[in-house]
Amino acid sequence: MRPFSRAQELEADARAGYEPTEAVAFWRRMQQLAGDGGPPAFLATHPSSARRIEELLEQLPEIRTGA
Repeated sequence: MRPFSRAQELEADARAGYEPTEAVAFWRRMQQLAGDGGPPAFLATHPSSARRIEELLEQLPEIRTGA
């Protein structure tokens, strides 16, 4: 059993306290470096870079307003 779920990791990404747009840029660079490799999503221990980017972009308005 894993100590943290993928959902918890995504939430932590969004609330880590650093500039969210920089996190998006970071995960885009990681996505480029990783290419198309990696396990299928259901076997992955962490959210994919694409999923992290998607979640961060969805949460940006809420993060910026401090809600």
